[in-house]
Amino acid sequence: MNTGDRIKQRRLELGLTADDLAQKIGKSRATIYRYENGDIENMPTPILEPLAKALNTTPADLMGWTSAVKLISNEMKRISDQTNLYIQLFESYGYKITLKPTTVDVQTKTKKSYTFNRKDFMSMIQRCYKDITYNIERLIDEYDDVLAAHARTDVEQTQEGVQHDLDIMNDDSEWE
Repeated sequence: MNTGDRIKQRRLELGLTADDLAQKIGKSRATIYRYENGDIENMPTPILEPLAKALNTTPADLMGWTSAVKLISNEMKRISDQTNLYIQLFESYGYKITLKPTTVDVQTKTKKSYTFNRKDFMSMIQRCYKDITYNIERLIDEYDDVLAAHARTDVEQTQEGVQHDLDIMNDDSEWE
């Protein structure tokens, strides 16, 4: 969505006609349509500010900058949440993690202590994520291969039949 699209969308949200908006900012209806169609691409600040005010929004919203800020903010939150999950995972295995402004202290189960800068620690977290993702995908692929190898071709399979076969394969007493 470009600036013109955002201007038009906001104008319509407010129930304003092009004439209404033109009157509010002292321009012609044709100029409003030119803004909305993208004919005027480099909108000067003396136009953008009154336009945003007339549309009860901000120049940043009209320019689409807040969308980028939201995307960055959401990504930072996702990374923070992911980091916190990994810290919880490490701690569940007996590691002690202490976050400091520029470093991260890690104490192992054997009480060895290490200090990492935050960038290196985040790189470790990313490597853990990639390793876990890779291993999960590998396990799922292996499971699919097992299912495919044991799939019956002589009868139509049902979910119950597949589950029955899996139960037999997972029952160790069947293989003794």
